Amino acid sequence: MLKWLNRWATNEMNNQPRALRRFSTGVVIFTVGVVGLMMAQSLLRPSLQQEFAALLALVIAGLGILRALLGYAGMGIARVLYYLLNKD
Repeated sequence: MLKWLNRWATNEMNNQPRALRRFSTGVVIFTVGVVGLMMAQSLLRPSLQQEFAALLALVIAGLGILRALLGYAGMGIARVLYYLLNKD
């Protein structure tokens, strides 16, 4: 487990632009999901269609949060883990 974590932290720390792209695209996807949720609530009449649109928007926002968290972990947490796990 620690070898895998160390390998992941080293890989993420050595590729900061990828982590920043993950974080940025995650924030954009989250924003699209929230805007979709707001549009579903304000533009559609209360119906089953509105509920499905809101559910889809929540799923998109949730995926955006997960992507942003992975990017954030790659930018910050991986650096801390790298220094904690490496004994060199």
